[in-house]
Amino acid sequence: MTVVAVLHDLSLVTPFATRVAVMNAARLQALAGPREALTKQLIREIFGVEVLRLRHPTEDRELTVFEVPNRASSDLTKEQHP
Repeated sequence: MTVVAVLHDLSLVTPFATRVAVMNAARLQALAGPREALTKQLIREIFGVEVLRLRHPTEDRELTVFEVPNRASSDLTKEQHP
């Protein structure tokens, strides 16, 4: 069975996909397994976020955490607490 899904939430890609095509400005940037396609450098360049890969504390799997750069975080804090 083949399923093609367009995901904009990167946290959903790794747990479900076996192959990933990363597009940017209508151009293919990567085509591989999730870990090979979604490298830290590629995610930073295309999406402007940092990626952290952590071992799940109780299961034999990896957790992927996306972190917005500090500038955006500080802007969000200012909006929440004027």
